[in-house]
Amino acid sequence: MIDATPSSEVLPLYLSLSSPQAVRFLALIREGRGLKPSARIAGVGKETGYRFLRERYLQLRRSGSDPAAALTVVGVTSSRVASWEARLNLDGRHHLRVELSVEERFWSAFHAGASVEAAAAGAGLGRATGYRLVRRRFDELREGSSVASVAVTLRLSGKRADLLERERQSRLRRDQSAAAAALRKALAASARVAELSLTTTRRGRKARDVEDEYWQLMRQGMSNTDACRLLGMSRRSGTLIRQRAGYRIPPASPIEPASSGRYLALR
Repeated sequence: MIDATPSSEVLPLYLSLSSPQAVRFLALIREGRGLKPSARIAGVGKETGYRFLRERYLQLRRSGSDPAAALTVVGVTSSRVASWEARLNLDGRHHLRVELSVEERFWSAFHAGASVEAAAAGAGLGRATGYRLVRRRFDELREGSSVASVAVTLRLSGKRADLLERERQSRLRRDQSAAAAALRKALAASARVAELSLTTTRRGRKARDVEDEYWQLMRQGMSNTDACRLLGMSRRSGTLIRQRAGYRIPPASPIEPASSGRYLALR
């Protein structure tokens, strides 16, 4: 049984795909912004942005999406896609993970009855690395098995299994909180982009024209959601227009009488 508690080796969340920077960057890319502006707004470098795109692409491909569908979700077409595909059959392992062949020797010895320390030493690994492999395998097995079942498989004591489960739940809560915070930041960034777009142009039309078309649709009885969808803008943009008007639909501008075609009208 494994009773000793190894030293903690929690990997940093910063710059992972679940980090606020990554979520914000990928949201901006999906909106159609360029790589450099998106990286600048998210506060990361250009190469880090490329890494986010690559990891998201590979994540989608490994989950069963075809290349075209993965690129559509990511929202980008890059000349680097070929090199991303070359990585598809790789393990995608973190830099702190050991080689697959070394890890296989560790698990072969462990399942043969060796202790974690002995299996790690036989594979040429340190004691802390051996415990880290056990902790990672615990997390993987918990996706479809109970704590008691995993404890039997990994020859864990009840105390050790409970400790690993508490650590796992803590990491899950931390990741969920980080993802929620990142989503809030991404939505805030999207709202700022939408607000700026109203002061310039939208698909070749002046912002004032878009606003007039919006109110015309609202006078016809459409909802904010339907009007925004028809005009190709976000619901947030429609809400901003309504806020500026005090949430009241302004009256339609009076229609000028048609000209008679003469230099001076009869009137």
